[in-house]
Amino acid sequence: MDGLGAIERVTGISMAPHITLREFLQMVTPFLTKAIKSFTELTTMTEIALYSAHELDEDMATLAKELAAAIKKELQRDAT
Repeated sequence: MDGLGAIERVTGISMAPHITLREFLQMVTPFLTKAIKSFTELTTMTEIALYSAHELDEDMATLAKELAAAIKKELQRDAT
C-alpha cells in the first residue's frame, strides 16, 4: 500500500477522480497529525510531476518513495 492508500484507509476519505490533490490534502489534514508534513511534501511533488514542465530525476523519485514510507510509518505510530 502506498502513502495515498494508507491515508485513505486511516481517514476513510477516498481520492475520487473529481477531487484535486490540494482538495484531498485539505480534506484529510484534520485527521492527520505526524503524517501531514510528509503528505504535504509528497502532494507538492506530485503536483510538480503532473503539472510542471520540469522532469523528475532519480533523486525526486527516491524522495517520493521515502515520503510514502514515512507516511505509512507515521500513520502506524498514530494508530498505536
